[in-house]
Amino acid sequence: MNNMEEKSPVLRATLDLILLYMKQMQGEITTMAKQGYISEKHEETLVNALYNVGDLVATCVEHETIIKALKELKGEKHG
Repeated sequence: MNNMEEKSPVLRATLDLILLYMKQMQGEITTMAKQGYISEKHEETLVNALYNVGDLVATCVEHETIIKALKELKGEKHG
């Protein structure tokens, strides 16, 4: 457990919520593409934008756990 998690359980919970939201949004974007509501190119653009938001959050808080989780999330889509 890193120092930030020890000092701020609220921050940790917030980061967990952000990751959960991102994973849900990724699934919804993929579903929309599979159902033909958006093109595959648009799906890729939206998912990359979602990853950029996560990268920005991770960079702002310099939090190793969220950085690792984002890499895993990206691996699900692009791995």
